[in-house]
Amino acid sequence: MLRSLKRAQEAGRIDFPYTTKEEALQRLDCIVDGKLNNAAKTMFCQNFDVEIQMATFATSERLTFTDIRREHGSILNLIRIGEQYIKDAIRWRVEFDGSIERKEIPEIPVKAIREVLVNSFCHRDYLIPQTNEITVFKDRIEIYNAGTFPEGLTPNDYIEGTPRPYKRNPILAQLLYYPKDIESFGTGFKRIKEECDKIGAEFDFEMQKYGFVFIFRRKDVAFEFDATNIVTDKMTDKMTDKMTDKMTDKMTDKMTDKMTDKEMKIIQYLQTSEFVTNSIVCEITGVAEATAKRLLKKMTDNGLLGAVGEKRTRKYTLKGDNNQK
Repeated sequence: MLRSLKRAQEAGRIDFPYTTKEEALQRLDCIVDGKLNNAAKTMFCQNFDVEIQMATFATSERLTFTDIRREHGSILNLIRIGEQYIKDAIRWRVEFDGSIERKEIPEIPVKAIREVLVNSFCHRDYLIPQTNEITVFKDRIEIYNAGTFPEGLTPNDYIEGTPRPYKRNPILAQLLYYPKDIESFGTGFKRIKEECDKIGAEFDFEMQKYGFVFIFRRKDVAFEFDATNIVTDKMTDKMTDKMTDKMTDKMTDKMTDKMTDKEMKIIQYLQTSEFVTNSIVCEITGVAEATAKRLLKKMTDNGLLGAVGEKRTRKYTLKGDNNQK
């Protein structure tokens, strides 16, 4: 809660003084008869009954899933969890502009992802006993929330026109407005389109009888990774020096005699990059997340890679003489 209040003050949308959390909540219309109302509980309380279910499927159909998770807590925490889940699942294109720093471009803009997630919690119908959902398929990512779209309107009306915003949960919308998580003028769909247009991402939506689904389309071709081109065409002299320093004769022998094509791609990627992650391996090799994890573990166990960090934030680096055990 305090972090949200600080962000709201930095955004210039809260300028009243307060000395206690209770006083601030009172000023924000979050307390009724001495108790937190449902909007405040949903926004700030970790033990409130709000959930998000996240799943990744192996194909473009709901058949075999490779990962499934369910989290509960405040919507601020669930938005962060959902955003990270999608960021870990999407492909990232790596571009070099001649400098040492690389530029990572996601297949789906992160700002658009967050906008959809925030709105999915802000505008859902909390009287419907259905969790928010994130579903990752090979060809799309769906974000679902319970609650119908305003009658007589479609998302295109908000993209192309200027209808007045519909607030199913006005106090919750206000709490999200203060720290600039949403705007109050129904401009969310316009911002999503602007972010997607910047990188050529496509989206769609489905208005269901008891819910709303926002769909980000995925394009495999646009995010194919050509490790050979990066090594031969885009390496600077400094990158070449880094490659020479990191590659030992022993590692070269392993690459030549024992490494698979997928392992070779990972090594080639690391010759021009500081680290690799599970999601990046999915991109450059085309394997599923579970397979990428097994591949990285095998290369780490074999002494080719070093691992830093815990679980979903873990990064893998190329080992050389200086850090070989």
